[in-house]
Amino acid sequence: MNENNNGTGFNDGNLFFSIPKLCFKAKSESYIIESEWRLCKNEFNEENIKFNVKGNLIVPFIEHYFDKNIIKEIFIGPSANSEQVERALKIFLSKFGYENLSKSIKRSTISYRSV
Repeated sequence: MNENNNGTGFNDGNLFFSIPKLCFKAKSESYIIESEWRLCKNEFNEENIKFNVKGNLIVPFIEHYFDKNIIKEIFIGPSANSEQVERALKIFLSKFGYENLSKSIKRSTISYRSV
């Protein structure tokens, strides 16, 4: 804290939790055709935070549940393995009761190399 009791963000956690919000706003114009909606939930308290390990990082997250019927399409972003991603996604959708969305999967037309 500085003399005005304002956090610097470096030691009080504000910067750590502000970066994801900024990332949600940053998006290449190439993706405009996807009409994507991004959800950002700012409910920081220790009780609702869960963790995943990705590579060598511990990634905090907050679970959010919503009505399955709001999903209209699923776009697979640029990937070197888009066919494998689509197969895995169909298995995921079937396992969690979203099999009706298997027909709404689309692959991004954006080149993987340009991302």
